Amino acid sequence: MRKLIYFDCRENFADISQYRLYREALESSEESFGYRLDVVKWRTCDSYSWSSVFEDTSFQPNALFYPWQRHRVPLPSSNRSFRWEDLDEMRHYMTLNKNSFCYPFWEVAVFCEEADFEGAPYDFEFKPSMNPDTDWVCLGFDVSERGGLSALTSFGIETEEQRRIGQSFGVINEHHLFDDYEAAKSFADWFTALLDQPHENHGPFFVFSIWKIREYSNSREVKSSAHGSISTTSY
Repeated sequence: MRKLIYFDCRENFADISQYRLYREALESSEESFGYRLDVVKWRTCDSYSWSSVFEDTSFQPNALFYPWQRHRVPLPSSNRSFRWEDLDEMRHYMTLNKNSFCYPFWEVAVFCEEADFEGAPYDFEFKPSMNPDTDWVCLGFDVSERGGLSALTSFGIETEEQRRIGQSFGVINEHHLFDDYEAAKSFADWFTALLDQPHENHGPFFVFSIWKIREYSNSREVKSSAHGSISTTSY
């Protein structure tokens, strides 16, 4: 059963080479990253590889990851899940802080496509009756563990054989996501087994769909557009 996990705003100006964590990983490791090397903009549920506009102020190392740290918008202290459960609430907060949105970004929604997914850190109430609005655009399917690390972007690829196997499950699109749920599910099962080793502390991995809701280019658009109620379709 599809479950809404969260809403968020993600930057829409930086390619992956501008992420300091990614550059440092490349410099310090013999591994490479990414299953499709011609994609330079990763749109993933993993905020290490696709930065949220909002800043979790309790997590100070963020400054190491994002050169545009000073342009991020602090989350309200009442937001204990570090993600938005309600689109109207997020948009209201956006209007209150409209002058802080200094660069282009997308509103997105993330759904888990797995029936047995539950537990931390997404431990707020799921909304299984909610479907994506008909105006939203599905960017594709990501594969991530509960902690949010994406198997497609945040784990090094040790050999070209590993990359070839990963690519064999299905089309990886221009967002570095699978186009097809079944392909993503097969990849998730394979990657979970791949990391099922005594020295690994990751997994299992689940399939998430990522949906683009609205695109913003500046703070004026936040002021004029970030209003209105969410439209939903029920099962």
